[in-house]
Amino acid sequence: MTDLDDILAAVPMTVDVLHRRPVAVDGIRSIDGAGPTHLTFARGKHVAAAAGSEAAVIVTDADAATLAGFPNFAATVWVLTENPRLFVAHAAGLFDRPRPQGIHPSAVVDPTAQLGADVAVGPLSSIGAGARIGDGTWIGPGVHVYRDAVIGERCVLHGGVIIGGDGFGFERDGEQWVKIPHLGTVIIGDDVEIGANSCVDRGTFGDTVLEDGVKLDNLVHVAHNVRVGTGTVLTANTMVAGSTVIGPGVWSGPSTSFMNGITVGAGAFTGLGAVVIKDVEPGQVVAGVPAKPIEKRK
Repeated sequence: MTDLDDILAAVPMTVDVLHRRPVAVDGIRSIDGAGPTHLTFARGKHVAAAAGSEAAVIVTDADAATLAGFPNFAATVWVLTENPRLFVAHAAGLFDRPRPQGIHPSAVVDPTAQLGADVAVGPLSSIGAGARIGDGTWIGPGVHVYRDAVIGERCVLHGGVIIGGDGFGFERDGEQWVKIPHLGTVIIGDDVEIGANSCVDRGTFGDTVLEDGVKLDNLVHVAHNVRVGTGTVLTANTMVAGSTVIGPGVWSGPSTSFMNGITVGAGAFTGLGAVVIKDVEPGQVVAGVPAKPIEKRK
């Protein structure tokens, strides 16, 4: 159980609280599954669903006048904020189970690899020769970090991630294909999170770079020589072909494909399943196959 006052103290946001009183919360649940000991949230068009909730605490962007008409208004503690989901993102850390720490006995760490303080390496993972991993980084089960890769501080690599495998590079010689050795590496900044079964290939003769704060969903592929800017989010099944440059603050919709060698400007947004074959201007929204501009983000 966690006291509501402790939750409010842990969330760095300005909020208004209606009917504030001592409440013990034992978890966070969705609006349709929350019970009398839970905290939940409702925003925008989903606020109406809060009227039937039994949750002890409801975080919402609705105003007090709207809530006053709900049958559960007096029985509920209401936390009013412009961004309920952000509030819950902060609060959920109080209920999250701690990740396993230390180096699992089944993990293989090359003696030339450099691991910072409080680095965790999960079962059946491997860290290659010359790899460097910064303080506080957590590496989940079955992750493989190839030779010479650099991973910053406080990063999270979920199960099955591959960092630094060869990119796909071949040149035809008559009827045969000659493999191009990949002599670069992968450089990952601080506070990067990489979802399960994603792959980040090493550079061919330069490096593949993920800057600080980048977030990759599950099943994302980042090819050789790609650069991904600070704070960019690549959602599930996004494919970034070789030598593409993605600026800071970009959001890719699920299953976006980026053609090789293009540039995507800062703050751009791609729709679900977009196939991006041309440069995208900063702040531009593109969608479709092939992707075409729709509007500029504000």
